[in-house]
Amino acid sequence: MQAQPVLSRWASIVVALLALSILPGLAAAQTATPTITLDASANGGSTTIVPGAVFAVSLAENPSTGYTWQLQPLGEVVVGVIGDRFVPESGDLRLGAGGRRVITFAALAPGTETLILRRLRSGEVTAAPSDTFSVTITVEPRTDGGY
Repeated sequence: MQAQPVLSRWASIVVALLALSILPGLAAAQTATPTITLDASANGGSTTIVPGAVFAVSLAENPSTGYTWQLQPLGEVVVGVIGDRFVPESGDLRLGAGGRRVITFAALAPGTETLILRRLRSGEVTAAPSDTFSVTITVEPRTDGGY
């Protein structure tokens, strides 16, 4: 009868240690500094990166107007979102102040993905967007032997 609680305790310890070993990697990915930042000038363009590269899309936004940039669903497993945040302009924390929507991505695998963002009011997914942004990302295999 004693073996069951001891086994459960060891299983709990192993699970906790595994979770703790994964957390630093997730935190590092979410705080990774982008190697490329794409802004409104990249709209309609394209860029090429390698697997493992971190890049960001940074677009002007003022959520107090009700309009926010919304990423359309990704089709391929070429890039993945690792961060999405609003950054107030010049540290201005006043209510209603504008800023930038910064969505950070990691290149996951070789291929091509078109990122499409639409500026919409919350809940109005079928309405015409007030603005759109798109950029085609090509992830090419590394030539240096890395992944």
